[in-house]
Amino acid sequence: MENKTKQYLVFPESKDSNNPRSLLFQELLENGLAQKENEKILIPHEEICRLSSIDQKILELPDPYPFDIRIDASGMLHESDMQLVLGFYEYNHGNQLFGECTGCILTLEDGTEYLLSPEQYRLSEAVEEFNAIRDRDFPASLTKFSEIKQLSKKSAAILDSYLEAENIFVPEKIGLKLSKTEDGNLEILPEIEPLDKSNIQRQFETKFDTARNVRQSYTIKDEKNNRLRIPFSKKQQDELRKIKEYRRVDGKEKEKILKKPQEIFDPDVIDLDNFSDRVIKIGLYKPRYFPFISPYKSEWIPGIIIDSGNEKRKVLVPDKEELKDLQDAHEKADSEGSENVEWKGEKIPINNAKKLIDLSKEQFKNLKSPVEKTIDEKKDEKKVLIIIDNLYEDKYQRHKKQPVPVPETFIHNFKKPPTLKREVRLYEHQREGIAWMESLSENKKYPGGLLADDMGLGKTLQILSFIDWHNATQNKEKKPYLIVAPVTLLENWQAEFRHFFNSDIEMSSVYGSGNNQITLDNLKRHAIFLTNYESVRTRRNHFIFGQIDWAAVVLDEAQKIKTPGTLVTNAIKALKSDFKIAATGTPVENSMVDLWCITDFVVPGLLGSAKDFSEQYQKPIRKNISDHELNQLGQKLRSHVGLYFKRRLKKDVLVGLPEKIEQRKESIMPDYQRNTYLNGLPT
Repeated sequence: MENKTKQYLVFPESKDSNNPRSLLFQELLENGLAQKENEKILIPHEEICRLSSIDQKILELPDPYPFDIRIDASGMLHESDMQLVLGFYEYNHGNQLFGECTGCILTLEDGTEYLLSPEQYRLSEAVEEFNAIRDRDFPASLTKFSEIKQLSKKSAAILDSYLEAENIFVPEKIGLKLSKTEDGNLEILPEIEPLDKSNIQRQFETKFDTARNVRQSYTIKDEKNNRLRIPFSKKQQDELRKIKEYRRVDGKEKEKILKKPQEIFDPDVIDLDNFSDRVIKIGLYKPRYFPFISPYKSEWIPGIIIDSGNEKRKVLVPDKEELKDLQDAHEKADSEGSENVEWKGEKIPINNAKKLIDLSKEQFKNLKSPVEKTIDEKKDEKKVLIIIDNLYEDKYQRHKKQPVPVPETFIHNFKKPPTLKREVRLYEHQREGIAWMESLSENKKYPGGLLADDMGLGKTLQILSFIDWHNATQNKEKKPYLIVAPVTLLENWQAEFRHFFNSDIEMSSVYGSGNNQITLDNLKRHAIFLTNYESVRTRRNHFIFGQIDWAAVVLDEAQKIKTPGTLVTNAIKALKSDFKIAATGTPVENSMVDLWCITDFVVPGLLGSAKDFSEQYQKPIRKNISDHELNQLGQKLRSHVGLYFKRRLKKDVLVGLPEKIEQRKESIMPDYQRNTYLNGLPT
C-alpha cells in the first residue's frame, strides 16, 4: 500500500504476474472492482472493506478495528447547524483513541492503523455526509439520521442517550387510502403504514386529520410506547396538502381521482401503482406456516413451507422425538456458526429452524387446534408484491356467487376463431371447450375458468382459438396476452400457433431473470407473450409483470401454483387480467388444497378460504369415509365450482380408443425409504 486518497487505496503494480498479489489485482480489474493508472492499482475503499481476510493479508492491510465507535450529538436535530461527532474508544466511556479516518483506514496519532469493516466504513461516510449538508431542515436531518441509526445497529456502534431515544420512520412513498361515505362521497387519507403496524397508521391519520396545516414531521408512539418521528420532505408535504384539499370529494372530482389520480397527485411521491387490486402492498416475503394442510388424519402437525426462490419444500415435525432431534441439530448448527440446520436430509435456514422449533412446541401443547403463525422473514430479504392470500379468511373475491346447480341459461355458444386455418378440423369436445371460454368471457361477471381436460385432448389449441376470437372481438384496447408455461412447453405453444393460425398478432418469448425484453414498455405492446413460472416469480420481473393490464393470462400446467403462499403462487396471483385461464390435466396431485389454490387464481373467493375449504373437503377424506360418502363429497365440490370448471376424459370423448391395459409390478421399498415412511405414520 503506497498511499491513501479519499476514494481509493493505491498500490504499485506487481511485476511478477504469478504471485498472489498480482493474481488478486488481475481478478479485481477483470471484475471492474479496481482500475489501473500509470502502473498503479487503485482499489475503492468500499471494495477494500469487502475483501476476504485472506485477500486483505495478501495486500498487507492493517488489522480490523477491534474497539468501539460512538456517535455524540452536538446540538439538537431540529437545529440547522447540528453536527454528529464520530469517536473511537477502547470501550464505551473508556479511553478515547484520537486519529483520522481516510476512507476505510483509521490512522491513530501514534501511527497505528486499523481497517474498518464494511458497516463501520458506511457509518463513517454517512456521518460525514450528514455534517456536510448545508441549509439542512428538520425533515432532512431526521431522514439522514434514520439511515445513520440503522447503520449504527449493523456496526454495533454506540449512540449517546439523546440520539438513542430518537426513533424515526421515513415513508418512501405515500399511499392513498380511499373509502366511500354513506352518502356516496369519496374520503381520502394518506397511507404510510410500515410493515403491518396498523396502530402507527391509525395514530398518524388522527394527527394528520386534527391538524389544520401539514406538518414537517409527526410524532406518535410505536408498539413499545417509544416516541416515533415521521418526517416528510418538501415534495411530500406538497402532496399531503393536496390530500387535505381533496379530503372529501364527490361528482367529477371523485371520478377523476378514481380513474386518473396521476392528473392530481405526483406519482413520484404518491404511490399510484398500477398493480392488481389483490396486491395490498410491497413488503417482505414471509414463508408461511400451514397447519391445515397437514397430511395427518386427526391431529395438526407443525410444519413450514420454505421457498428459497429456486425451489419450495415442505418440512414437517411429526412428533416430539423428531422435535428433539431438530433442537439438537439447531444447537449444533448454532455452535458451529452455520447458516443452515441439517436435519432429515434437509438444509433449513437457521432462523426458520428456530421459528419451527418454537411453533412446534406450541402446537404439541394442543394437537387438536392449529397454531396459526408465520415464519418471520429474514431481515435482508428483498421486497415483493404482497397479496390478499385468502388462506385463513375469504377476503378477496372476484365473482358473484352463482346459483347451484349451473343455471340452464348459460349456453356454450361457439364462435369460430377468425384466423384459424380453413383445413383445421376441430373435434366436438374442442368446440365445446372454446365455446365455454368464449361464453364465460362475454359474460363479464365470470373472471375465468379452469380447463382440466385429460392430456391429449388439445387444451393448447382450444386456448389459442379462444385468444384468437377474444383478440378480434373483445380486445378493443389492444391489450397484451400472457401465457405462462414450463420452459419445455413454450416452443410447443409457438409451433401450434404457427401451424393452426394465420394471425397477424406477434407471439414473443420472454423468459429468464436477466431478459432485457422484460420491461414495461415492451410488455405493454399488443402481442402474445410466452414466459415461464420462474421468470414471473423473479423479484425484479414480477413487479413488471404485475403492472401490465393483460387482456388474458393463461397458466399451462397450472399445478405449478398448487401450493398456497409460495413466491411463485403469490407472484402469479398478483397478475391483473380481464380474464384468466388455468389449464391442467391434474388439478389435484397431492391434496384437495391443490384444486383450491388453482381456483383461487382463476376465481378468487369461489371456494372460500383455504382453511374453511380444507375443513369442508380435505378433512373428511382423511377419516376413511365410504365410497358413497366420497362420491357425495365429490358431487358437492363439483357443484360448488360449477361452470368455472371444464373436465373431460379421453375415454369419454375420443371414440374407438383401445382399452387401457395396466400392468403392475410390485417392488420392495429400500430400507431407508421404508423406515422413513413408517416413522412418518401417525401413532
